[in-house]
Amino acid sequence: MTWKIPLIIALLLTSMLGATLYYRTLYYDAEKARKIAVSDRKKQQVAFERLSQQIQTITALDTQHTKELEHEQKPCCPA
Repeated sequence: MTWKIPLIIALLLTSMLGATLYYRTLYYDAEKARKIAVSDRKKQQVAFERLSQQIQTITALDTQHTKELEHEQKPCCPA
């Protein structure tokens, strides 16, 4: 009878330790996934900003070339 109480306490402590380790592993996995997601988001933001700058540059060049073409097509001297 006297050995049952320490056995029960040992089993409870063991199960609590197992649960703690299980949830600790889940937490670290979730934290790793969160860090990867944040890193991916930052990379995508940088790529988006680069693409936006390229689009602005292309738009400016297109506007410049369009004006040059319109200027070349205008008649030089009105009749």
